[in-house]
Amino acid sequence: MKKKFDKRRLLPALTLAALALAVLAPFGWFAARDAALDGRRLLSAKDADMLGEAGQQNALARRLYLDRSKAAAGYETRPANADETQWFADARRALEASALGVWMPEPTAADAATPETAAGEEHELWVSEEGALRRVAQSLTGSGDGLTLFFASDGTLTGLQVNAAAPLAALELDKAADALAELAGLEAINDWQELPGKGYGEALARYSPGTQLYLHVNVDNAAGGGFATLGLASLPPDSVAADGDE
Repeated sequence: MKKKFDKRRLLPALTLAALALAVLAPFGWFAARDAALDGRRLLSAKDADMLGEAGQQNALARRLYLDRSKAAAGYETRPANADETQWFADARRALEASALGVWMPEPTAADAATPETAAGEEHELWVSEEGALRRVAQSLTGSGDGLTLFFASDGTLTGLQVNAAAPLAALELDKAADALAELAGLEAINDWQELPGKGYGEALARYSPGTQLYLHVNVDNAAGGGFATLGLASLPPDSVAADGDE
């Protein structure tokens, strides 16, 4: 004969479960509320520096915006790996086909015979990592020229530095800036603002508030040789405004 199930046996268990929910539920609510408030505080603290829609729609602006939080803690120089070597080769070909081609150093027969040597090994390209930025340098010992290309963490060209034994060919700074912007895929940006140039030699600077991208060009032929630096960086509006007030 089957025993009838006594529902009264459930009462202690149900009472304990209800008590547990009553005790734990407020903690869950408080945790959710605190998380929301923390998120709101973080949002308000960073609101002025947050990347707008125009920047979010631009791949390089997004990448450099994310990369700028990765602080550089020194760097070590090493031979370029296969990916970095390909980045350099592709970027150099693109540079040679652009207006900046007049500044590209030409390797000599001596350079081909005596590549830069370190640690007993011969390598043509050397890399320095600074945070998310990679500098890939080619030293042409035969001619005394050098070319350094700067890349974002995904391999997009963001700048270059040319060091030449002879003065660089004449090239208007705005055309040099336009060429770098085009090579970096920034043709769609239409809110560039001209800023006072800073640094050595002839200088030009532009800033796009929508993408938070800063572009600069510096050229100096005064010392008999030629030196040029072009670069892109992600900078918050307040830092650019502060620089402009100096």
